[in-house]
Parts: sequence; C-alpha cells; structure tokens
Amino acid sequence: RMRFFKIQSENDPVFQKILSLYNESFPENERKELRYLLKSNQSIGSIFALFENEEFIGFFCILDVFDLSHIIYLSIMQEKRNQGLGAKALNDFCALKKDMRVIVDIETETETAHDNPVRRKRKEFYLRNGFSETEVRYLWHGDAFEILSKGGNVTKAEFSAFWEEIERVDADLLY
Repeated sequence: RMRFFKIQSENDPVFQKILSLYNESFPENERKELRYLLKSNQSIGSIFALFENEEFIGFFCILDVFDLSHIIYLSIMQEKRNQGLGAKALNDFCALKKDMRVIVDIETETETAHDNPVRRKRKEFYLRNGFSETEVRYLWHGDAFEILSKGGNVTKAEFSAFWEEIERVDADLLY
C-alpha cells in the first residue's frame, strides 16, 4: 500500500533520506536548497515522502499556484525503480489533484546531450502515464526544458503567470 506523508520540518528524520536521494538523483546544476519548501510562512511549496508498506521509497516536491500543481522533483529509490512504483505514485498524486492540472518539466531531448537516452526514457514515462506535450519550452541553467501536463493543456502565458505569482508571493521559492 502506497501513501504520501507531507514533510513539515527539516528535523523530520525522513527529510535526511529525502536529501540524500535528492542529491544522488538530480544533477547539481538542477538542485536548489529544499528547506525553502518547508518554511511555515508559505503555502505554495510542499515536500512529500513516499512510503510503501511503511518503507521509504521516494519523494516528490510540488508548487501549487492557481489550478496548477507543478511537480518540480520526483525520485524513487534506486533499488525500487522499474517496479511500477513511480507510475503508481504519479497516478495516485494526480488523483489527489484531480481538480488541478499537474505539470512536470523535463530536459528536452537533443541528440548532442550525453544523457539523451535518459531524457527519452523520462519523457516516455510521463507520456505513458497520461501526460501530454505542451507548447511551453524554456532555458534554465543552460539547458533546454519542456513542460508536460495532465488534466488539461498549459500555455506559455499560464506558465509565465504561474512563476510571476510565485515571485509575488515568495521570491525565495524561485529557482
């Protein structure tokens, strides 16, 4: 049985497991300090630990603005990958957010990228799980990204408004 557990404090012992998985799962140029999502004076960002039968298996971080829920990080423990747990977690999360459009950003496939097979696999994972391509493309930290969505399309204007609202509410949540 899979369940989500919202992390409330960096003193939560699970937070250290999340940090460790985060650091091994994402390249340094894509990582940001996660403690900003735990600040009690903000209501936009959240960190969720994923458990299966009381065992920590992964996490995801989200930003919720308007009717958009942006999964900014999602990772499953290395030894638990390729068992359908990421798909189950993603689909369970989307069911929780059924009144919202859920979006993810992924690195755009490019033949010159050293990790292009990984990029292709990541995109195929999201497409298999009901996400669709959008028109949104952007550069961040020198790499090209694209937005995929589930529950409805997202336009460039909506994506810009999403980040403008985050900046208005709490600039610390910006990358």
